[in-house]
Amino acid sequence: MSGIQNYSLAFQDKPFSKFRVWCTSQKLKYLDAGVKRKHEKLETRLSLRGIYVLKDRFKDALSEYIATLPERYKEYITDLKQDGYNILGYCRKSRTKEDNTNVVASLQSMKVGLKERSLAESVYVTVSCNSKTPLSKRDLKKNKILDELSGVAGDAQDLLKGLAKIEKACLVVIDSAGLTTNIKDLELFLSKYPSLKKIIIETIAHDNQVHILESEDEIVEKRGLFRFDGRENLFHRSKMLPLSHS
Repeated sequence: MSGIQNYSLAFQDKPFSKFRVWCTSQKLKYLDAGVKRKHEKLETRLSLRGIYVLKDRFKDALSEYIATLPERYKEYITDLKQDGYNILGYCRKSRTKEDNTNVVASLQSMKVGLKERSLAESVYVTVSCNSKTPLSKRDLKKNKILDELSGVAGDAQDLLKGLAKIEKACLVVIDSAGLTTNIKDLELFLSKYPSLKKIIIETIAHDNQVHILESEDEIVEKRGLFRFDGRENLFHRSKMLPLSHS
């Protein structure tokens, strides 16, 4: 692991212990690589992991891709709007024992991210539900915390009503689990609301990726973008703050 630290500008002048703690807390994928034990001539025992390192000649192209992704993504959303799409955002908070202040702050952060990064015209919020809860059964009882949120269009039931009234919609979520981990309910949801043509899974602030799911795609492709088994580590959606403006 100490060799990998050499490729991190942020930790080059930091103690190795801080780099190790950070890598562990972020659950970086390279930690899943198998460990090999090796004894040097001085009988020093080393733990080695085989990893791939990007070659220098590709770094400029990758840096440009990452730096320009937010603007290219906004251009794509703008084109959708010009093509008649309604851009709707949706976020939810898992059931939690946090106090209302933290819940409101978390949902507000997600709402701002959806509006600033994804240019969502309307954002709908579920204050508390599990990821597997069917969309049609969410928010059957209005949550009072919804009144404490600013700039939201309503809850999941309001989203469903809105989809029934418009002709062409694109739904944006922060991380697939922000919508659902219930494959059967997703299929039902898409079949019941044919106006929903696209679902965008946006994780720019976490890993610089945007996944666009066409509603007509085969369910195999949907399985590739949604974590339906519920076993993978999920992103902290509320920590995906809006990108700073240059």
